[in-house]
Amino acid sequence: MNHDLPTENKRYKVDPTVSEESSENTSSGSLFDACGMVPCDIKSRASSSDEEDDQPMNKEASNDAPYVDILPQNRPFVVVISATACNNTDFCSLLNEFSISFDGYRNVECLKFNKETPVQEYSGRLYVAAANESTMDWVLGVICKKDNYEAVPLTEFLHLLPARVIVPKVEKCLSKTFDMLERQNNGIQTYKWSVIDRNNLDPCSNDNITKVCVNEAIDLYMDADSIETIKNRCYQLRYLFWVVKFMFCE
Repeated sequence: MNHDLPTENKRYKVDPTVSEESSENTSSGSLFDACGMVPCDIKSRASSSDEEDDQPMNKEASNDAPYVDILPQNRPFVVVISATACNNTDFCSLLNEFSISFDGYRNVECLKFNKETPVQEYSGRLYVAAANESTMDWVLGVICKKDNYEAVPLTEFLHLLPARVIVPKVEKCLSKTFDMLERQNNGIQTYKWSVIDRNNLDPCSNDNITKVCVNEAIDLYMDADSIETIKNRCYQLRYLFWVVKFMFCE
């Protein structure tokens, strides 16, 4: 396989009969960058010219956790903020402090947030839905300077694990692809899945599911329950006409 999964010094397996392969960490971004000038042209790692980053989910907004209604390719940029003291949950005051950071940031026009749920309090924590990696790093950089709060990306907060799946690219919208996986495979829930990259495969690659259309590799982070369910199904799920295989870190 020619695409590296987003983790370091790990091994991946499709199923017990398939050979393993190594991968190197390809993630980018640094908290140090959040303290200075960040170019405006940084895009979502999972963005595609075929799909708008702010395309709404094809369903009504839920009353569940804030990340449920965010597009899969934007979930990796959600930041979860917690108070270090149990009695310090005045997030309105924290937003007032954020306004000072906005005012002092030279590239403030570069900061982009989810249009539907940019900031939301849920279950004693504050969820800030950045729209790209540079904005996420900026939010993390602001919080790391405060003693009374701590923040982590959503993928770390939910203890998500790296995975990859190759699918025929007949649906450009990731949320619709995941919705179909849920509908065709009983017990699969994708509301935590966070996509970090997607790339078209070489038409001559042996990893292609079909030769009729373009295939793409989707790199994502998944919850442990989903991984266990898929492993119990021989690392495979039904998708439209096909059966697609998932690869996980072992």
